[in-house]
Amino acid sequence: MRPGMAWIGRAAPVLGIGLVGMHQVVFCDQQAQQAEPVLSEKDQPNRDPRPVGHEAAPTARLPAPSPASEPARAARTREEQIQERIAEHQRVQCEKWRDDILENNPKARRLMEALKVHGCGLDPKEHIKCLPCHAVATGGFGADYGILLCQNQFISKDHLAETLIHELVHAYDHCVFKYDWMDCKHFACTEVRAAHLSGDCGFVREVQRGFLGFKKHGQECVRRRAILATKYNPHCSEGRLAEAAVDAVFESCLADTQPFEREEL
Repeated sequence: MRPGMAWIGRAAPVLGIGLVGMHQVVFCDQQAQQAEPVLSEKDQPNRDPRPVGHEAAPTARLPAPSPASEPARAARTREEQIQERIAEHQRVQCEKWRDDILENNPKARRLMEALKVHGCGLDPKEHIKCLPCHAVATGGFGADYGILLCQNQFISKDHLAETLIHELVHAYDHCVFKYDWMDCKHFACTEVRAAHLSGDCGFVREVQRGFLGFKKHGQECVRRRAILATKYNPHCSEGRLAEAAVDAVFESCLADTQPFEREEL
């Protein structure tokens, strides 16, 4: 058992997009920004909005679509039509990359297999959605929604792969281990693991962010990214709560590479 943490199992619980108190929080690739996905009517979950079970929090408030009349559709501006075509192109590209990564990326395949073994298999078409996002975020995970990939934020297939693996780590942790959404140490551990296992702190990504490499820079990056993400949990945002939580669990959570063996990383 890790110091200061009440586990069931050997690792910490996690979330990426999650319901924390009354907030929807997006922790993603690399940005940990608050965001709300733009969901079409068919994508919205058909579920009782009352709190259920452990989460005990309402579902996120999503914009209710209103059917457009024929005159309204005819009155759309050229700019709106262009934006729709761009969004459709982004969705098609995102789904193509997603499917290729899930089929051919060793880490993504390993995580998908592990989720299935533990009874939490994901159907990409149902549980890994490509949708436009309002904020500068690249993706997230939520127990009610599965994985969100922000189709309008990716600069390459490798970029999407990092985000997808990051969120699959969250999905794995949510499935396999008990958790407390409001426990900052639990929350910090998931972000340490996701940043470490996803390749978020690889040399190229850090150079792109403007951070030059040095001894143990990868660990410093993981710590920095985990603190940033944990701060966006409203229960961990005050003072140095996020930093203290990350420091308390850092070594043990960094060492926990489930479901990967060391040689797979």
